[in-house]
Formats: sequence, structure tokens, C-alpha cells
Amino acid sequence: MSDFFKNDIEECEEEYYRGNPLMLFEAIRRCHQYNMLMPDWIRWELESGLRKFNDAEVDEFGKAFDISKKTNIKNARKKALYSWKVYQRVMELNNYGKGDGLAIGPFMWKEVAKEFPITPSQVDRFYRAVKKTLNKDRKK
Repeated sequence: MSDFFKNDIEECEEEYYRGNPLMLFEAIRRCHQYNMLMPDWIRWELESGLRKFNDAEVDEFGKAFDISKKTNIKNARKKALYSWKVYQRVMELNNYGKGDGLAIGPFMWKEVAKEFPITPSQVDRFYRAVKKTLNKDRKK
């Protein structure tokens, strides 16, 4: 098993057991992506959820996997559409950290929000989410 795959699946496992039930399905997707067998924890959790559903312990498939939260589709679409664009724009205005651009912070969020149909607080969240993702990728 490659170290990259192992780290990727361990990240899914950690997130899953921290309370993000969708990471079980992300882990399954990644196993298929890397053409690797699923680790035991994935099989156990998948079997547990299927058993709950098949034994009628729950009335919806999502509930068998603790996925019953409804998503605010409008906000999810904005995040999908603008996260990377916002990050790129923030970096441009900051001049990619070279010291002669705008400081990253509340003033920047207001400026970037003027360019997209989102609020300054969404600019902040989207920027931080992409930055977190990029930092995780660099650590691998």
C-alpha cells in the first residue's frame, strides 16, 4: 500500500470518527480511485449501516449512516462556485505574499465580496477552507 493512499484513507478515517459521516463514502471513493482494497474500518462501518437499514432500525438510508442533516443548497452551491475563485483573488490582491499587496483580513474580505455575489464573511470562510485544503496537500 502506498504511503500516499495510506495517508489519504487515514485522513478520511480521522474525519469520519470526528463526526463527519460523509467521509465513509469519500473513503470508499478514494479506495476505488486508487484501485485499492478497503481497510477493515470501512467495511465494518458500511456493514453496520446496511444492517441498520435492512433490519428496519431506520426509515431512511441516510439515517443508517447518520446522514440526515439537510444541506443549505444555496450556500453549498456558492461555496462550490466561488471558493477557489475567492482564494485566487485574495492571493492576487495580496500579491501572493510578496509584501506589497493588500493585507489578508477584514478589509480584503470586503473588497473581494464586492466582486462576487457573496458576503465578506463568506469570503473569509471560503478562503480559509481552500487554504486548509492546500496546507493538508502540502503535508503529504
